[in-house]
Amino acid sequence: MSDFADMSDKNIETFIASAIAHARGKQGMKATGQCRFCDEPVAPDTLFCDRDCRDDFERERAARVRVGKK
Repeated sequence: MSDFADMSDKNIETFIASAIAHARGKQGMKATGQCRFCDEPVAPDTLFCDRDCRDDFERERAARVRVGKK
């Protein structure tokens, strides 16, 4: 017979496994050969030309999320 701690551990393990599976299923941005923010040419497998563009992109994306847009 299991006690509450055993049942809680099982629930936690199930939740963590579900969260990991969900995170692995998300698609990330794909490199296109251009900066995802300013469209300047970049090296293959690179998303942004520099950290300023990356930070600006993240700032704009967070602002869109705050106002309810994707």
